[in-house]
Amino acid sequence: MGRTGLAVVAMSLAVGLGGCAGADRGSSGTPAPIDSQPATRTFAGGPIGDSTEPLTTPLFPLTLRRTGGIAGYDDTVVLHADGKVLVDTRSVHGRVCQLTGPEQKHLLSLLNTLRLVDASVPTAGSTAATVPLPPEGDDQTSNDAILINITDHKLRPLDLRDPSLGEVAGLVGALVADVTLSSPATTRCTTPTSPVPAPAT
Repeated sequence: MGRTGLAVVAMSLAVGLGGCAGADRGSSGTPAPIDSQPATRTFAGGPIGDSTEPLTTPLFPLTLRRTGGIAGYDDTVVLHADGKVLVDTRSVHGRVCQLTGPEQKHLLSLLNTLRLVDASVPTAGSTAATVPLPPEGDDQTSNDAILINITDHKLRPLDLRDPSLGEVAGLVGALVADVTLSSPATTRCTTPTSPVPAPAT
């Protein structure tokens, strides 16, 4: 067989093997993404790493879920690597916010230092992946505590047991508190307006 024939056979094998590999990829058991934007690894707002590195840091977007308090909070805030923030609460739906450049880089770089909870290490209670916030008012009991749970794109909780993470907890709590207000004070947000129902005739 001549050189041309060998080249044709080699090309056919490469194409055939590539097709099989592509077919196998579709059957993986990875969890469905939280939303439609691709997941990214970031540091200070820029992508780093590749798919062969072990994931010990969170994969964006991150989901911040605030619950508890005497108001009965049930808020979901999704933070993307580009500083885009999606907000959904009992009274606010479909809000889209954007963090500013320096604010975005600072918060994302701090969040990127967090580690995922190691499932092989037992944790005491369910507080390992939460940001505890003080109760509302001076006379509230611990039952009224506000908690913010943080999970990454693959629904893995972030490890917040280290007491040195006070700055991260404070910034996360401030962000969630601001973007869930009826009119955010420091974050640029757009909230869809609900159509006014027509009066009954």
